[in-house]
Amino acid sequence: MNSKLSKTSTLLLAIFSVAITASIAHADPLALWNIVNGKCLPDWQSNHVAAPCLQVDTDGGVAILKDLVGVTQVLAIPTHRITGIEDPQLLSPDAPDLFGEAWEARHFVFDRLGKSMPRDALGLAINSPLARSQNQAHVHVDCLQPEVRSELAKRAATMEQGWSKEPWTISGNSYGALRIDGAELRGALPFKSVDEHLKAEGQSISNATIFIGGETFEGGKDGFVLLTAVANPLTAYLAHGEDLLDHDCAIAKE
Repeated sequence: MNSKLSKTSTLLLAIFSVAITASIAHADPLALWNIVNGKCLPDWQSNHVAAPCLQVDTDGGVAILKDLVGVTQVLAIPTHRITGIEDPQLLSPDAPDLFGEAWEARHFVFDRLGKSMPRDALGLAINSPLARSQNQAHVHVDCLQPEVRSELAKRAATMEQGWSKEPWTISGNSYGALRIDGAELRGALPFKSVDEHLKAEGQSISNATIFIGGETFEGGKDGFVLLTAVANPLTAYLAHGEDLLDHDCAIAKE
């Protein structure tokens, strides 16, 4: 990338960040952390009761909390202080398996629906720093937008191993796409994969979003499609992967 253009983009991103931060300043950026650290974790350690969380996994270092937004949405939140996708702790070997735990927490979505759903109806997302109100890392777990489900299924039918050679356009935004094989996400290391991919592209995970949707590939192989994109100050794109989820879960009514 041209160094002059890079410096200009960095400056614009900084200005954009200040503007966005100001627009969400009314929200307590540590609300999730205060709930997990101040209520869920102490209650679990003292009484083996996760409330107000749904689950606390002290070994895995992740709590599951019902989000106030939506009927079914739950959040997977680290039980120790991790700011967000930009936090280098998520790239360390002993980092909590945030996406692995988030995928396993999908049964809480089913509980709210009163029925189970196929793997390709559900998705996970972590937003960029510009597209969030909370400064405690969290992965959103919820139903997919129906049109996103259809588009991913169509593309997955011919998806090859590894990163796709060309970016995918989903819901009007461009994403890098990675195929992940396996029924579960445990040990898949999505943060590490995205960090390496974006570095090779001359970009940084610190301003990125990650979305992962359950999928079934050719031959009935279970897996996942990972999408990632970086905030772009030139187009006012915030890298809000959560947009691919549907907090009304219309897909459950089909």
